Amino acid sequence: MNYEALTFWWNVALTLLLFANVVWQWMGNQKRVTQKALTDLADRVLVVEKTMPGMGDIRNLYESLNTMNRELGELKEKLHANTRALDRVNEHLLSRD
Repeated sequence: MNYEALTFWWNVALTLLLFANVVWQWMGNQKRVTQKALTDLADRVLVVEKTMPGMGDIRNLYESLNTMNRELGELKEKLHANTRALDRVNEHLLSRD
């Protein structure tokens, strides 16, 4: 029996097993890192979803904006009336001279 050849093939087999183990560990590590990244992303999405306003909140916001728009229109009408009155007073004072 040739022990040198047996030793050579034994070393080749061990090297192949070692290489296969390295590849297996690397692939497992990549999977673990990817899974952790996806889990972190899912957690962040859940946090954002919890802090997002619901349809009721948006509806209330629209109602508030509509109310403010109506009040602003009323103030604009009052300001326009006051401007007309001041213009009349100004015309009266200018025409007195």
